[in-house]
Amino acid sequence: MECAETRALFPALNEFVYVDMAARNPLCKRVRDAVEAYLDDRERAEDNKSLWFDKVEEVRGKVATLISADPAEIAFMKNTSHGLNAVLAAMDWREGDNVVIAPDFEHPNNVYAWLNLRRLGVEVRVARLEGPVVTRRMLEGLTGPRTRAIGLASVSFATGGKADLAGVCLLAHERGARVIVDAVQSLGVMDFDVSRTPLDAAAAATSKALLGLYGLGVLYCRRELADSLHPSYLARFSVDLGDAHEEVLGDLSYSLAAGARRFEIGNYNYLAIHALDGALDLILEVGVKNIEDHAVRLSSALTRGLMDLGYVLRSAEEGPGLSHIVLFVTPDGYPAVPKISAYLSSRKIRHTVRRGALRMSFHMYNNMSDVEYILAALKDARNLAR
Repeated sequence: MECAETRALFPALNEFVYVDMAARNPLCKRVRDAVEAYLDDRERAEDNKSLWFDKVEEVRGKVATLISADPAEIAFMKNTSHGLNAVLAAMDWREGDNVVIAPDFEHPNNVYAWLNLRRLGVEVRVARLEGPVVTRRMLEGLTGPRTRAIGLASVSFATGGKADLAGVCLLAHERGARVIVDAVQSLGVMDFDVSRTPLDAAAAATSKALLGLYGLGVLYCRRELADSLHPSYLARFSVDLGDAHEEVLGDLSYSLAAGARRFEIGNYNYLAIHALDGALDLILEVGVKNIEDHAVRLSSALTRGLMDLGYVLRSAEEGPGLSHIVLFVTPDGYPAVPKISAYLSSRKIRHTVRRGALRMSFHMYNNMSDVEYILAALKDARNLAR
């Protein structure tokens, strides 16, 4: 599909320039149609639950296709935090183990999940950022024989940096450690292929780049790891009773469901599953590699324009660390960030401020006209009263 075709599927773009996907997505017509079809069933109290189960498995397969995983390695969770915590809580931690994180790169939700391990006697080692990107070199000196895991975001919400996942995975596996990833800023907009990058687990909500709704998350857990874990919480869908109806209890001796399914608790968020189905159809139709190339091309153009206008980049200026997310601040002599932000909002440019920096994020529906409009507004904003 051409950019103009995908853009037409997002009605909100008729009202403003939307560069705030890193916070939440605008709603796509296909997603709304999928939601309304499900709501029509619920309004009529249709007895369609078996069809909803079929939809769950269909969407599980599409998530697996998106990241080149096996469907058995995909579980549906409530959100990113739920997925990360489910894996960490199931691991067999021992006093004296250590983990490595880079808090300045991470969303707080991917920091507290790791800090919670301290109560088990696990040491949390903190890497300090040396720029917008986490690299193997930054983490290497903090790892050792008792390092059990490295936690990081694939793309940082706070710096826009794209982590060196391949290098970090190589380092971790040399140490016998796991790599557990917050992928919420990647899935749906960046090429995230677990067959090429051997991370061990990754979680993401569907309310950002996956173009879905709040209240649903996806968890990838490599089969070899998943089959070694016993979840902290257990429910009917977590165990394997074959094709038996969900009301069947069994004989009280049970086997866990194969792979990541063992992390699933209770009924699914069927409405959000239907929404994700519509979103994934669009993402897979356009092609995630095409989406990444398009979004990074826009962020690169914005980055160059910002530098020409004298703004100061917090995100990468170029190279492999560049993602679809751009963050920047104002230099001395320019209006302060809050004033610039208010002006951009008055010009109907939807964005956010994170950790004191203006943040803009691109997806398939943006185009170069958006970039040009933003840069023109930022040029004018330099002349605001200080």
